[in-house]
Amino acid sequence: MSQHIVTGAGAPLVAPPSIGAHYTDLTSKQEYIAFGTLTAEDWVLQEKGGTAAAAVAAHVADAVPHTQYVQKDGAKQLSTEDYTTAEKAKLAGLESSHFKGLHVDLAALIAAVPAPVDGDYADVDTGLGAEVVRHVWDSSDSEWKPQLGQSAQLTAAQIKSEYESNPNTNAYTDAEKTKLAGLESSHFKGLFVDLAALTAAVPAPVDGDYADVDAGIGSEVVRHLWDSSDAAWVPQLGASAQLTAAQVKSEYESNPDTNAFTDAEKTKLAGLQNGLAVGDVLLTLRDPGASHVAPGSTQLQATYPELFALIGLTGGSGPSDGASWGGNLYPAGAAAMDVVRVANDGTNTFMAVEYKGGEIFRSTDDGATWALLTGFGANDWAYSIAGDGTGVWIVTGDAGFYRTTDNGNTWAFTANPVSAKPALCIDTDRAGVWMAGGSGGTMYRSADNGVTWGTVTSGFSLTKITDIATDMAGNWVATGWAGKMSRSVNNGASWSLVMYPSGVPNLSWVSTNTIGKWIAGGADNGTGPWAVSIDNGATWTYKDALLMVGRMQGSANGKWVGAGASIFHSADDGDTWTSVASEMVGDIAVHGAQWVATGYAKILRSGDLYPYNAATEFLVPEVTAPVGATAYIKATA
Repeated sequence: MSQHIVTGAGAPLVAPPSIGAHYTDLTSKQEYIAFGTLTAEDWVLQEKGGTAAAAVAAHVADAVPHTQYVQKDGAKQLSTEDYTTAEKAKLAGLESSHFKGLHVDLAALIAAVPAPVDGDYADVDTGLGAEVVRHVWDSSDSEWKPQLGQSAQLTAAQIKSEYESNPNTNAYTDAEKTKLAGLESSHFKGLFVDLAALTAAVPAPVDGDYADVDAGIGSEVVRHLWDSSDAAWVPQLGASAQLTAAQVKSEYESNPDTNAFTDAEKTKLAGLQNGLAVGDVLLTLRDPGASHVAPGSTQLQATYPELFALIGLTGGSGPSDGASWGGNLYPAGAAAMDVVRVANDGTNTFMAVEYKGGEIFRSTDDGATWALLTGFGANDWAYSIAGDGTGVWIVTGDAGFYRTTDNGNTWAFTANPVSAKPALCIDTDRAGVWMAGGSGGTMYRSADNGVTWGTVTSGFSLTKITDIATDMAGNWVATGWAGKMSRSVNNGASWSLVMYPSGVPNLSWVSTNTIGKWIAGGADNGTGPWAVSIDNGATWTYKDALLMVGRMQGSANGKWVGAGASIFHSADDGDTWTSVASEMVGDIAVHGAQWVATGYAKILRSGDLYPYNAATEFLVPEVTAPVGATAYIKATA
């Protein structure tokens, strides 16, 4: 079945019959596409190679709706938890830990740390009853130096008790320690040759700062701690064993592995979370910001593509019967051309054909997936396609008919019975009879499943036949120019003109739901007036315009779908209509409750019925949070 197609010798001289119509210059083989209906200037030349003229590109660009958005740097997140300059400066010096662990002896330490660096240190404890001895790496001597003279008067349990007796130890919970694993307060200031060099290099030390001093080979490395009360660097030699609680706190927090942070650092890092990936669930008492979404919410696919890739379309309630539409299924590697026709053969097989370029697409799973077929006419124009359910498909082209008997695996060509009279439309009763109509009122008929063809009198005289349809019960209707419509009640053997509906200009297409209702439309003025017949095409009634409709198709389920500037849907056998998808398409086919629509480099399939727009949105799954907490799902990296 076909949409409005116009041919002639030379460039078009009259206004297009409808928006989206095609005009073919039979002399130069140039193609024009209609983007208006007022004057002949509304025909726009399609440039060679499939590249649209500037006017076409402008029209397509203007047709795309704009989406408001927030500009976001790809390396940054939209968050209220950003650090201030002062906070960033405070944490700028964080470094990896220099503590290399506890070892049973010096040999074990050397084996475990083959490449120590300045500032590295470790503890050696040979076992129960032996004092633990701290060793500091001496890079000038290339050896670990034991820190003799350290206090041995306090046990580990005593140190812990003394430390925790302070009113504010900044001790962290297990969750906080996990969150901040590996971080340390960068108090190590480096290795220096003498105290003067240390003092010059660190002019403003703070509590907890420490450094190593090593005068060279043969000299022991000595650790110095900053004593803010005395404003001096104090070497750690023979320190008093009578440490106060405050001294223990200072000594304890000078270590890089205590996880001890200041109050300011704890506040600054309170919002850090432990490495969530897209799709992970966060249970929290705060609002995590735009990087997370609420369970059960509806979100835009374009805003959260990674999360949509994980979730997909959920919450559907079965096939929508044309009320909901999915994304573009156009096969990868296919040329970007106008997929002018699509048809179903009464089985799970759909086929679609490009207007120019010789590419045919096939789906054998009710339109879910599509493959590009080879072996079809590479340079011919394709006008229409139909199939009978037994593997026979026929495509009408500029030069003749292309026929397959194996569902498109191989094709054979038959020239037009009447020279220079291409068939612009075709249909079959799926019982061996095929009808095709075209230029000059020519009507072709085959009674042997498309093997041979003859002509029948159509009643159109020299007027072009633009579309033809059958209910597969012997009734046929054809539409054409000059306000003509013809009808057959004996399976296409003979035809007679039908009284044209009053008030309707040319009708360029016709469809039926195969159970008695017929709709014809596609008027010259492009606004979409249409007419309805409920007596198999004998009489017709004018209906109001449906903006920018190019074709309608009905099903035995009482559903109709209209193609044009957007996709329209009717759930009451074509009486009322609703726009269900903002997609410009030109043809539609149906099998049961499954619909397929085609357009420029576009193949769409109706999907399940969703409580949201499945073409642009998706549903975030529900997550049950514990009482008092709120669940969020991470949506961006």
